[in-house]
Amino acid sequence: MDSRWEMVDALPAPALRPYVIGRYVGWVEESPRPQPRRELATLRVPIIINLGPDYLIEMGGKRDHLASFLAGVSSIPALVTGSVRSAALQLDLSPLGAWALLGVPLLHLSNRVTPLEELPALAWPELIARLHEAHTWDARFDLLDMYLSARLAQVRQPDTRVTHIWSSLQASNGQVSIEALARETGWSRKQLFVRFREQIGIAPKVAARVMRFETLVSRASQPTPKTWTELAMSCGYFDQSHLNRDFAEFAGTTPSAWLSERPAP
Repeated sequence: MDSRWEMVDALPAPALRPYVIGRYVGWVEESPRPQPRRELATLRVPIIINLGPDYLIEMGGKRDHLASFLAGVSSIPALVTGSVRSAALQLDLSPLGAWALLGVPLLHLSNRVTPLEELPALAWPELIARLHEAHTWDARFDLLDMYLSARLAQVRQPDTRVTHIWSSLQASNGQVSIEALARETGWSRKQLFVRFREQIGIAPKVAARVMRFETLVSRASQPTPKTWTELAMSCGYFDQSHLNRDFAEFAGTTPSAWLSERPAP
């Protein structure tokens, strides 16, 4: 059997776009054998709503077979293996979007996968059942909009100082001084650490490193990328050895091995 891949996407409803990164994605994949995929450390909060067999997820020394799940903000990699036929929907929340919509401190979700039925904020079992019953991708995307929009009346607003710190990290690609941000907010380093972990999921300095790493990976994925040394310098690494250490920690592999694993464009 040859591999087959079908993918469709759609924009979330306008009111949800401050919380959801990018577009909803639905896919069906068929392959001769299960294909493990390396998932890198990320500052997104992916939600996978499964329409097929369970996934095997290896993360942080644990192995879980899960159907529908949320992966928290992470500073460690994971391996995800589907079946010979996989089908699912995915939406990615920003950390502050997850804080607002899910009603759970993000530090309880970070560096792990959580079955959706363990998250109380939305009627996940009901939504999943209705998604299985829907016959078109458009109908499934509409259901996502409806259930997520129903949560908007109960959203929590993040601390404005956490929002400021997060925006400053994004604007500097993770290269702003955390100590300077603490002074700007009037918090002690301990206060900043506690509030940031609660609403983002990981410590601010680790988040800054992951942010820099995600920028590196994005630039390395371009059709005509620079050399690793050039990428290291442009993303704020001291040298390629520094980059290699972050690759080992955040990807569990080397830069060249990661490139060889990537599917052909």
